[in-house]
Amino acid sequence: MSERYRIAIVEDTDSQRMMLVHLLSKKYDVEEFPSGEAFIASSSDFDAILLDIEMHGIDGYETCRCMRVDARRDDTPVIFVSSHNTPEDRVLAYEAGGDHFVSKPINIGE
Repeated sequence: MSERYRIAIVEDTDSQRMMLVHLLSKKYDVEEFPSGEAFIASSSDFDAILLDIEMHGIDGYETCRCMRVDARRDDTPVIFVSSHNTPEDRVLAYEAGGDHFVSKPINIGE
């Protein structure tokens, strides 16, 4: 029996977070966080992190930079999920340590 992958969803908009949880919890163990601060304070380990950019408190860029200096999470894949999808936004996401970028609204197949 194989172990399910653990996914963190860091998103401050309740409806967006609930939609991602609903979509992903069928195949993955999902833990949700309403802010970057809540995620950083967590001691849980994950196989991947879905991270919004625009959030109350610290934004997704800063959240990603903080986790990249944490030895437990420095190599965990980060997928930015955001409606901020200009080329400049994407470059900032990759420079902050992101591995991939998915634009909102989310295409379920993607």
